[in-house]
Amino acid sequence: MKFVSAVFALIAGFVCWGLVLALSGGVSPLGKVGQPEAVLFYSPIVLFALPLATIALVRASPLLGVWILALAPVLGFWNFGFIVSSNLKGSSKSVDYASQAQTAALVWLALFLVILLFIVQDVRRRKQEQQEKSRDD
Repeated sequence: MKFVSAVFALIAGFVCWGLVLALSGGVSPLGKVGQPEAVLFYSPIVLFALPLATIALVRASPLLGVWILALAPVLGFWNFGFIVSSNLKGSSKSVDYASQAQTAALVWLALFLVILLFIVQDVRRRKQEQQEKSRDD
């Protein structure tokens, strides 16, 4: 069953990352795509999905890590779409994506740090349980 899930993760990864590559070489519906737009897209991938996948791979859950990496572009599309749609609400002037890219990057980094805090607390709790269990034996 894990093998089938890994195959599906690879297929999903090829589709998601292939879509990213196809859109990066094509024409954007919003006009010229520059560095702020790229930061909007890649910030959740680099600051959230990649560290979580690394933690999953290191903590003996490689299948979860593969799925996180395969579906990471979905976070980028969601982040970019959310920022763009929030700017389209009655805004007729040019939008400065640079400041919003920095804000979005900080939000994704903060979200990762919160999850990392929960992981650290879980590791500490497990170590304490193991120490108490070894004392009882």
